Amino acid sequence: MSIAKVIHHNVPYLTFNPAADHKHILAFTRGDMTEVTDDSGVIHRSFDPVNNLCSTHERTPTSERCETCERLLVERMVARVCIADLLDHGYALSVNDGEDTTLVTSTDQDAILAAMFTTDQDFLLVHKKLQDGAGFHANHYSFVHFVYGNSGWDVMSDWGTSLDEAFKVRTADLIAKLGGGDYSH
Repeated sequence: MSIAKVIHHNVPYLTFNPAADHKHILAFTRGDMTEVTDDSGVIHRSFDPVNNLCSTHERTPTSERCETCERLLVERMVARVCIADLLDHGYALSVNDGEDTTLVTSTDQDAILAAMFTTDQDFLLVHKKLQDGAGFHANHYSFVHFVYGNSGWDVMSDWGTSLDEAFKVRTADLIAKLGGGDYSH
């Protein structure tokens, strides 16, 4: 991954739409907006209520971000777009941290993100809607495995091939822009 510039803003009131075709407009009353300019000049914006700081900078805040802070930011950007794509395709998600399922069958993007990043890996368990449309199947249909701590853009370590359609535009495009090239199965 090659990031040319990172600008971090504390934005007290903001409505943010991460992609023009995104159906879920996110509104937060406080949090962080980060603009990442890659080496080709493309600006990626992320608004994240979850702390994007490494443990060193959590204790000693600074306007400068280290390589770990930048990786955390990229991991969260990829996770946010992945979740948005899955929700846009009508799925609900559960979060399993490798030991416990910490969130069950949710369609709330903020709750899903808040349940993630507590261990060195997470599984998003993907649930299909019931045939009558009144809820979701209890057993998961597919999965996305997130492994943290590598390059950032490669945080999606594995996923069920049944989800390729959901990821083929925004998620794949973001990963390619962040350094991952063709990121399909």
